[in-house]
Parts: sequence; C-alpha cells; structure tokens
Amino acid sequence: MIKRTCAGVTVALLACLLAGCPEPSEVSVAPGSTREHLVFILGRDHGARPPTASATAFFIVYPCDVTRIADNAVWVIRRISDAPTPDRLTYGVAPAGYQVGQGPLPLAARCYTIEDGATGFVIFDVDTAGAIHVRSGRGGPSH
Repeated sequence: MIKRTCAGVTVALLACLLAGCPEPSEVSVAPGSTREHLVFILGRDHGARPPTASATAFFIVYPCDVTRIADNAVWVIRRISDAPTPDRLTYGVAPAGYQVGQGPLPLAARCYTIEDGATGFVIFDVDTAGAIHVRSGRGGPSH
C-alpha cells in the first residue's frame, strides 16, 4: 500500500511539474447510497462550487486491494464532449458527454476507491447487506 501511495504521489508531482497542478476537486458519497443505487457528489469547496471540466475528464472505480488499478477497475468513464459538467454521478450510468471505458461490474462486499481526473477521491466499503460505509477521501460530507 505504501509503495502504491508513494508511486501515486511521485506521478502526481511529475504531472504538476510538466502540465501544472490540477484544480482541487472533491468526490463524496451521497447520503442514502446503497450498492444498488450508489451516487457520488462532485464539486469543489465542499460542494459550494461545481467541479471543473478538467477534474471530470474521467472517473475510475477500483477495489482498494489491487496493485494494477487499470486492469482491475470495476467502472471507468471518460469525457468525450463538451457537455455540461455533472455535479452527481450514479455508479454504472454514464452521464451525457461520457463514454464507458470499462464495466460497470457488480459491486461485491469489499473496499473500493473512486477517483476523478484531478484530486478528488473517496474510499468506501460495501458491506454484505449492500450498505455503503465511507472510510476517507477528498470531498464534502459523506455518509
């Protein structure tokens, strides 16, 4: 886990040096979300401002315990047009202007991470009953 975190920080720092740091973004889990209807709230400043287009270039959901994220993603979507930036995202549903790159696969009882195209992420568990439990992340209030 430490190697992956250090590698991620190294990649982020290199990207900042080469292309400029992304604007801060946030992802949180909407209250009342379940495995069958999981909604993410997207934004900046704890939901006070909408997310930027660059922050929403893609979203990826993957299990927490994998080392090859792209190979093990359960859902990936990419922005393909200049459609309005969404402020909410429902797992498995690509909003207008997005294309599915992978999945969606059913969410088993385990830990997952969702990341946006900038700095937003949230780590959450799906329990055996389908309830969602947020561990941590860069986002507004999550439940």
